[in-house]
Amino acid sequence: SSSRRVEPSAASFENYLDRREVQQLSSIVGLHGIRILDASLVQYMSPHLETMQAVVRKNKDKLVALRNTVVDGNWEPVVESMEDLDQLVESALRVGNACACRDMVSRATNDAAQTHIPFVLECAQAASRTTSLMATPRTPLELHSVNKVWRACGVQSCGDVPLWNIVEPMQDEAVWAMFPAAFAATFTTSKWRGARYNSEIDGFANNEHVMMYAMNAVFSCARSVEAASEEFLRISASVLLKLRLSDSYQQDKDMQDRLHAMFVFLEDFAKIAPIERSVLEQYIPYSVIHAARMDLARSPLGISGAAGG
Repeated sequence: SSSRRVEPSAASFENYLDRREVQQLSSIVGLHGIRILDASLVQYMSPHLETMQAVVRKNKDKLVALRNTVVDGNWEPVVESMEDLDQLVESALRVGNACACRDMVSRATNDAAQTHIPFVLECAQAASRTTSLMATPRTPLELHSVNKVWRACGVQSCGDVPLWNIVEPMQDEAVWAMFPAAFAATFTTSKWRGARYNSEIDGFANNEHVMMYAMNAVFSCARSVEAASEEFLRISASVLLKLRLSDSYQQDKDMQDRLHAMFVFLEDFAKIAPIERSVLEQYIPYSVIHAARMDLARSPLGISGAAGG
């Protein structure tokens, strides 16, 4: 139902899922059951990640051109020639929902572990902090089993080995490097043009906000998650700021609200990405984001979105 949407990044867990329900599920199925649940969610993501990579591969040359044209702002003809970006958005939404669900289960499992197996959890957390090898999905094979146990306990600080295990066989690194540009290009698609922001939940009526979880997952499997995240922000800022200066923006209130919501989306992405906020503000001034949030709070679009939820 609409009252149980996937949790947006800045909203309370309890507004979208009963935390006690997930804690009880963790207690009933145990660590092995949580591993099975997590593995099922990861397997669900696999075909959608393949679809996303296929779209990026099809547009690879155009995405290279986009990276090179954002400096002078002449990116619009390049983006208009791209194919299947709506399909990229649809698959990213499915992956994002699975990522958000995994995150909810992980945090609820951590709560249950604190209650039922506090010593095991404390040992796992302490061990996870002793080696930087566990902070990345590209963990050495010898540590994969340990990583799975830690994740089953709800330890948040270890790399996502289950995700890496499905990405590694399919990953074309030259194509994967184009994902930041591809995600930035999706802001021009019909999917985003139809997005409706709900200021009450700091999210979108059709769950576009979960795309940030898909982006973070994809970037975590790149050579450098920090570099990929920054490139996404750099290209997205160029796209959105140019749209903000267009005549259409000045005359179209719906377009203003959509762009404001996109700026807020970028801010929320920066909160979950492993980068400093200063990276975001290097490309988008704080005043732009603050003004966007203020306008959305007063916007009829946000109010109607809340009423329609």
